[in-house]
Amino acid sequence: MLVILGLYKNRSDVEKFRTAQGFDFPMGLDPEHKVLNKYFIGGIPRYFVIDRAGKIVYHASRATEGNHDDILGEITAAIDRTLRQK
Repeated sequence: MLVILGLYKNRSDVEKFRTAQGFDFPMGLDPEHKVLNKYFIGGIPRYFVIDRAGKIVYHASRATEGNHDDILGEITAAIDRTLRQK
C-alpha cells in the first residue's frame, strides 16, 4: 500500500498540488496530524517506506525541485526490497 499525505487542510488543495506536480497516485489528508506527529522530525518533504511490521525501512528528507525520478527510484527500490522480505 502506498500512502501519500499532504499538509493541506482540504481535498481541493491536495488535488491542486497533485496536478501541479504531475502526480497520478492517490494522496490522503491527515487533518488531525496523527501521522505527522508520529513521523515528522523537521523539514518538508519527508519520505518513508514502512514495512508491514511498522518498521521504517527507508527515510529521506529533501526537495526534488520538479525532478522526482531520483527519489521515486529510491522509494521504488526500498519498496521492492521490503516486498521481497518474508
